[in-house]
Amino acid sequence: WEMSCWSLLFYAVVTIFGFYAVHHEPWLTKPARMWYGCEMIPCGYDVSNNLVLQYCLQLGYYVQGIPALYIWDLKRKDFYQMVIHHCVTICLICYSIGTNFIRAGAMILLIHDVCDVLMEAAKLFR
Repeated sequence: WEMSCWSLLFYAVVTIFGFYAVHHEPWLTKPARMWYGCEMIPCGYDVSNNLVLQYCLQLGYYVQGIPALYIWDLKRKDFYQMVIHHCVTICLICYSIGTNFIRAGAMILLIHDVCDVLMEAAKLFR
């Protein structure tokens, strides 16, 4: 129960901040603009400080999630899948930072976070 409360709070805060971070971006309403300035990899476009902060929050959450699975979380049937999920997510976030695909990555993280808010809320109400 406590883990779902913590996760719900985190995902709600990160989702709200994610919407705040992208609400003024020109590529939010016209996704083709997301790639303007990206002629080669790594992309040469500027990224706002809010998007960088969103990335730092997400990366921190998934990094702390690995020891949390071993220390605090109950060992469930999907334990190893969750560890792999966290490792893959960390790798994808680091890759998108290295290639400066932060605009696209921020939208992907935001879409997943909205779903995670609903999932954690459903767990609590169950």
